[in-house]
Amino acid sequence: HFVDLWTRLAQRYINDQQAVIFGLMNEPRGSGEGITTETWFSAANAATAAIRAEGWKGLLMVAGNGYSGVAGWTETSPTWYGTSNADYAGNYVDSANNYLFEGHSYWDTDGSGDYSEAPAGNVANGTIGTTKITGWINWLRTNKKRGFVGEWGVPNGATCQAAVEDFM
Repeated sequence: HFVDLWTRLAQRYINDQQAVIFGLMNEPRGSGEGITTETWFSAANAATAAIRAEGWKGLLMVAGNGYSGVAGWTETSPTWYGTSNADYAGNYVDSANNYLFEGHSYWDTDGSGDYSEAPAGNVANGTIGTTKITGWINWLRTNKKRGFVGEWGVPNGATCQAAVEDFM
């Protein structure tokens, strides 16, 4: 069904490649009722092959498993969501080589964007965003991949502005 959906979308928007970017999936997740990282990247590869077979040459955004969280991208396998993205994303194949990996970063302890554990809605420190994204950025550089921070968030608190400035 996933491949069929992307085949139809590629057919429908084939003439809009300069204006449309395809994001294959927002926040796939492992654990519990989720999917494994291997299953996710296998599905992403199948959808990508189908999209490219339709003649679509436009940009694709490929999320990582585990809600595409950058903080856990390079965790030692196995992670809470299965095999780490760093261990398996290198198996992603795009014949057009026109893709980027999408990452998300929320600056609370568990990366959920809840912020309930932070006193007065504050973050832990003024470098938390940079700390959470550094491993992912290093992985992208080492593997000569491109990335896109599609979601990130910080609460409104005393150290939050410093964290945003450091992140930027």
